[in-house]
Amino acid sequence: EDERMIQALWTGVTNLSLLPACILTFQEGMHYECIMGFFAMVTSSIYHVAESLQVNFLGYNHGRWHHMDNVFAITALLLNIANFAQGPRPSAFRELRNSLATAVVVCFQVAAPWNLMHSILPLVFGVFLLLLELIYRRRCPSFGKNDMFKAFLSSCSAACCFYKGLDESKDYLRLWHGGWHIFVGAVTYFSVKCQNPHEKLSDVAAKDA
Repeated sequence: EDERMIQALWTGVTNLSLLPACILTFQEGMHYECIMGFFAMVTSSIYHVAESLQVNFLGYNHGRWHHMDNVFAITALLLNIANFAQGPRPSAFRELRNSLATAVVVCFQVAAPWNLMHSILPLVFGVFLLLLELIYRRRCPSFGKNDMFKAFLSSCSAACCFYKGLDESKDYLRLWHGGWHIFVGAVTYFSVKCQNPHEKLSDVAAKDA
């Protein structure tokens, strides 16, 4: 019983690592990304606590909360990938891209939420959107090098924790999975920082105009 409580606390609280990224995206005018990240943080916390304690929350079991977590987490990651193109803010293109990204994730997750490819393919679609926007705009993005390096190191750490935590029977108290939460929060935060190195992209767009 004590171990379940510790696991619930660890896997729930580590999701708060996304909070700095939520605050930063709001400050940078990336409001859609802020909402997706916030709901990924909340639904993931509820899912892991409900799973650890084997309880329902608001009438839904941990499987339903896991499904919701998948939708918001994959959407947030997809948008983070696409945002490396540094498109102008605000713009009709961003609204269309964000809506399309969400629609694609929802379709894949509703069709087969536990199929790994249905989590991977939307992220591949994010890379496609990134390349498409770079080709269309014909503008080489400028990144903050220090923050990009931190994002890269965090990505490597996140990948290691994710791999170590795949086998739940060997991941005592889901410690590795909690580490994955922490480093994903760091990846997201430093990615947004490096995507906005000096000033808001809306100001850059105004200067370009």
